Amino acid sequence: GLVTSVDHKDHYTRQHSEDVTVHAVTIASRMGLSIETQRTLRVAALLHDIGKIGIPDHILRKPAELNDDEQEIIKNHVMLGELIIHGIPGQEEVVGAVGSHHERFDGKGYPRGLSGESIPVLGRILAAADAYSAMTTDRPYGEGLPPEEAKAELRRIAGTQLDPEITVVLLECLEDSETGDETDLAVSAARRV
Repeated sequence: GLVTSVDHKDHYTRQHSEDVTVHAVTIASRMGLSIETQRTLRVAALLHDIGKIGIPDHILRKPAELNDDEQEIIKNHVMLGELIIHGIPGQEEVVGAVGSHHERFDGKGYPRGLSGESIPVLGRILAAADAYSAMTTDRPYGEGLPPEEAKAELRRIAGTQLDPEITVVLLECLEDSETGDETDLAVSAARRV
């Protein structure tokens, strides 16, 4: 129901969340994380942008880059998402992942300025999957990057914005999906959990 609510607010967010889910679960599977952890990550990935329900439409759908004030409003979606999910019993790990998916490995992210391994691992996985999806998806203000350019950008931001080890795993998964080795596995893994 929450995912559908986001879709009604912003169609981009729904497709983006589904893409993030596939990438995140594929990363978690490749890392050997348990099925239970993969299930938690699947829920977190589907809901990571749920806080955008509280962001005004004119900002979400703006066909140009956001100004500084609008950027600050968009950043609020993380805390709003935490508040929404916090009300669902037994979802503490989901709240932690959603609340940390915009933290940066170098500590320059938001909302808490966490760094390195102080960022929950599920948040670090979401950050990598989210970054790749955001780079490759068309938005109202511009076209997405081709996959090769997006992968080059992932390599560039590994160790600053993203966890470098998780970024390597994501890049391996992307390479495998291009050769067809894991495309079906990734989709079935995302659906299985």
